[in-house]
Order: sequence, then C-alpha cells, then structure tokens
Amino acid sequence: MYAPGVAGSDLAREISGFLNHPTTVRAMQFMGAWWSWDELRAAAAEIGRLLTEAGVKHGDGVGLVLRNRPLHAMAILAILAEDNCVATINPFQPPTLLAGDVRRLQLKAIIADAEDWEKPGVAEAAREAGAAAISLSGNEPSGVRISFLSGCEKPGAGPFRAIPAGTAIEMLTSGTTGAAKRIPLKTRLVYKSAVDGRRPTKPGQPQRAPFDMSPAIHHLPLVHASGMFGYLMNVLETRPLILLEKFDVEQWVKAVRENGIKSGNLPPAGVRMILDAKVPKEDLQTLMVVNCGASPLDPETEREFEETYDIPILIQYGATEWIGGLIGWTLPDHREFGVSKRGSIGRPRPDVEVRVVSQETGEELPLGEIGVLEVRTSREGDTGAWTSTSDLAAIDADGFVFIHGRTDDVIMRGGFKINASKVADVLRQHPAIRECVVVGLEDARLGQIPAAAIELKPGTPTVSEAELVSFARERLVPYQVPARFRIVPELPRTVSDKVRRPEVRALFQD
Repeated sequence: MYAPGVAGSDLAREISGFLNHPTTVRAMQFMGAWWSWDELRAAAAEIGRLLTEAGVKHGDGVGLVLRNRPLHAMAILAILAEDNCVATINPFQPPTLLAGDVRRLQLKAIIADAEDWEKPGVAEAAREAGAAAISLSGNEPSGVRISFLSGCEKPGAGPFRAIPAGTAIEMLTSGTTGAAKRIPLKTRLVYKSAVDGRRPTKPGQPQRAPFDMSPAIHHLPLVHASGMFGYLMNVLETRPLILLEKFDVEQWVKAVRENGIKSGNLPPAGVRMILDAKVPKEDLQTLMVVNCGASPLDPETEREFEETYDIPILIQYGATEWIGGLIGWTLPDHREFGVSKRGSIGRPRPDVEVRVVSQETGEELPLGEIGVLEVRTSREGDTGAWTSTSDLAAIDADGFVFIHGRTDDVIMRGGFKINASKVADVLRQHPAIRECVVVGLEDARLGQIPAAAIELKPGTPTVSEAELVSFARERLVPYQVPARFRIVPELPRTVSDKVRRPEVRALFQD
C-alpha cells in the first residue's frame, strides 16, 4: 500500500486515497503491455520513499523531466500526494538546454528517465546544482528500476529555491511564440479543474469500482497543461489509461478499435492525419465524439472529418494559467449549431465569463466585433479580475466565440494591418496545401512583410512559388499577399503539435 505522509490539501488527500485503492486490475497500458494497479502503486511508493530519503519535505519543489511513460505518470502522483510541487521540465529540448533547466531550477530533487540522465551534461548539471537525482527506467512491469544516481543521493548545500505556498505545479507554456515560460498553478485550482472535469455519477447510479470503465487514450504530452489536466482528470475518475508517448495514427486507431473507445481526443494535426491515412470508417465505428484542442482546427478539415466518419468534433479552448477548458462545444450544442456555427470554439463553461475589448483602448466591444479576448473565472474563488488572452476573437448573439488570430498575428506592412491567421486560412484552401503558417518578417522599407511557410499534403507534386502567388492574388488584396513562400517537409512544432513561430521565422533567414 502507498503510505502518504501528513499532506493536507484536498488534492493531496484525493490522490493519496486514489493511490490506496486495493485492486490488482489492469490500470494502464503502455507499448502493448498492461500494468496492474498494484504495480503502478508500488512504483509511486518507491519514488515517494526516495524523495523522503533525500530530505524533500512538504511544500518543496521536485523537478520532473516529464515523458509520457508509466513511471513518469506515477511520479506526478507521488509528488502531489505529499503536497509537493511538480516543476515540469521538457525532455525534448537539446541536452544543453535540458542541463540548463536542471541547473537553474535550484530544487532539492530532480527526477528523470535514465535516457535523459545519460545525455551530455545533464547529470553533471544536477551535481553542480546540488540536487538529489532519481533515475527511472523500465517500460514494462518486469523491468522497473527506480534509484538514485551515484553520488546524488542527498541534496547538497544549495541554495535552493523556495516554492510559493500552495503551488502544486510549475507548468511550462507551449513556447509557440518564444521561449517557454513557467507558470505556477495553485493547488486549489488544479484540484477544482480536475474534479470539475471528471464525469459525475448520475443520481441513482451505483458507484463504479476503480478502473471498472472503458479506458481513455492519453497521448497529450504530460509536460504541458492539456496533457497534465487530462491525466489528473482520468486519475480522479479511476479510469484505465492507454498511454502513448506521442500521437501516432496506427497506435491511436488500434486502441480505439480494440477497446471500443467511445470518446476520443485528437490534436488538430491528428484530425488531418487520420483523413490523409484514409482510416476505414469501420475502425472508428465505436467513437461517439472526438474532442479537439491545443491549437486551431481548420473548419474545412473539421467538416471533412465529420462527413467522412459521421463523428462530431467538439472543439475545446483552454489556457495553461487555468489548467483546463474555458470555452468549448457540448454535444447538445453541436447537434443544434454544429453547421451554422462551424469555426467557433464553442461557448464559455458555466464558471467562465468572456468579453472582447479593443486592442487600442481596452474598452469592451459590442457583439460581433473583433478584439482581444478576456476571461474571468471563479476557479480560484475570485471573479473580480479580467485576464487578457493573446487571442483576437468575436462573440456572437448566441454566446459562441470565434477566434480571429492572435494579438501577435498582426503584421504592419507599410501602414496596412494584415491578420496573419486569415491569410493562412485562405492559402489552406489550395488543394495541395496541408498546413500553412504566415509570419511577419522585418523589412527596412515597409516595416514588416508577410511570409508563408507551407507543408504540402502527402504525395502532392511540388507547387511553384508563382502558382502560390497567383492563387493568393485571386483571393487576397494586394498588401495581404505574402512576399515570400517556403515549402518545407514539416513545419516546426512543439511536443503538443503547436507550430513554433520563432522557428518558422528562422526558415526565412537566408
């Protein structure tokens, strides 16, 4: 049994109770192998034991180089069950940057996969920082190894950074517009978001035994907010998980087919990949709904998917700061408005208010006008403050929100404002284009010029720049037509499939 300490938050108590469910049933599948709950719980207990041995106390931060693997998933629970803070670290960055994160965090303990500790400079960074270092290895129950790195069994002299009281997670943003930032998420916010997200038991319905329900496919990266939120929500539901290291069409479809999945989750790029792979309709016949978020979904791709598979796509919109959905589609809304409101991200959740304000004056704008989207929510017990997002939006008379790009999408070309997202939407109408991103490049004469990076559909012959210019001129006003085009095999993306705009700009440096 897991043996929690004296942690006292609602989140810690709930997770501790979850860890103590006495059952040997299958709880998590990874790379085709099922882990029993006893096996997973034993891993969490061993991680917790080593953290205690290393002198980590309640409220301390623990760095976690977080991969979508069973031991990493259980490390999250072992940390939160003691009211400690999970400081997420991205494993997919170059070793020099990974080592820099380990060094700069100034925490008593760092947990990482053996694979990441072996990268040049990473273990040395932990030793230099004086952190206790815990290594995780084993992707099957029979091969588990959880141990200290040699010479890193205890924290050194420090100094160590104090974590603000009541912080459960230091979550990385996706880093789509620049360097990823670390946002502190309060324990009460994480708890409320995860509890509110789980499916309630209907009146008169008997309480299910732990893991006695259909599994969820989890491919969203745990290192980012959408993956962390989805994971914790399923944990508090005691729902079995099919854990994927990343989205893969073949693995995802196999999991749906073999487990009779009714509700699935796809990134926007995954929706397109399913269509491009021509997955047979019968392989997805058990799906009643697909949730989609993290980045915008092209309305035409949404329409094609729904018509091909007869499965509604429910768009969800959230933000790292609130670790959970803020705006989204429900199935009843989709039945009534799915066609007439296509392109919308849905309506605000019950505990969320939204408005649109002028980018220049900050004054609230009338319905239908485009401005900066602002959010106010009661999740942290304070409904007084409006928070600006980075999105340009409009709200219609029925409360549906439509995103019209980002505040940093505006390109000023010789005094003319260009909405980069709208230009990209037009270029995506070209039959050869799978994905397109438009960014602003510095220009000595005009200030900025638009440039389009393009990813073609598989098997499509190369398209000339002259053809792209001609296509754009027929559909855009002259100042909106990109001054430069670049066709690439794949657009640079984050681990959560969002396009990295700084890296797109770098494609045009020559």
